[in-house]
This record gives sequence, structure tokens and C-alpha cells, in this order.
Amino acid sequence: MTTATIALEIPDAVCRDLLTACFEGGSAYWLSCDRAVYTGHDTDAYGVKKIVGCEDVEDSKTKWGDATYDTMRHGFQLLLKPEADVAAHIKKDAAMCLIDYENANWDADTADAVLQFGLLGELVYG
Repeated sequence: MTTATIALEIPDAVCRDLLTACFEGGSAYWLSCDRAVYTGHDTDAYGVKKIVGCEDVEDSKTKWGDATYDTMRHGFQLLLKPEADVAAHIKKDAAMCLIDYENANWDADTADAVLQFGLLGELVYG
């Protein structure tokens, strides 16, 4: 089998939209936080740019720090590896976010998986 490496840009807008979906409920079944920091009144207005104080919803001693665009970029990198243990449709939807975002068919499950890979290094919940 021959493999190829393809470099894809992970735009701020993609990270913002997926992070917003996580904060607005997509990750609420496992994630508790202090608050979200939103973007200002510019071209990226009203999306989440940081989730502050991420911790396990059932165990406040398990803390992961803040989730940022860099967290989401790291999540994409790990999730899209061939060996990543994640459902094929989620991997496909995450890849499409980076290939053709305007036509991508992602949902809260996709956003949640990217965040879990970014914060935890793997899919742990759900």
C-alpha cells in the first residue's frame, strides 16, 4: 500500500465554528467549563474563540485547561491519522471541513470528536 501526506490549512473559521458547537451543547455530556470567550465585532463575530477551564462534568478534579483554536487544530491532526479510533463518517466529515468547508456535512458529533482528540488525545466519551 502506498500512502501520501497532504497538507491542509485548518482555518480559524473552522476552529471557531466547531468550538462554538462544542460549547453550545455538543460536548456538554462530558465537558464542564468556567465560561467561553467570544470573538469581537469583526469578520469572525460571535463565535467562540476559547473555552475556559475545561474539566470533566462528573469529576471536577479532572481538568484539561482551556480549549482554543490550537486545541482544535491538534484535534484535527490526531483524528485524521489513519490509526485514529473514530467512526469513519466522523473522520470523513472532519476531513471535509478542511477540504470544502462550505459543502461539508459536519455536526455536533464531529465537533465533539475533534475537541476530544485535541484535549484528550483520543476519543474517550461517546
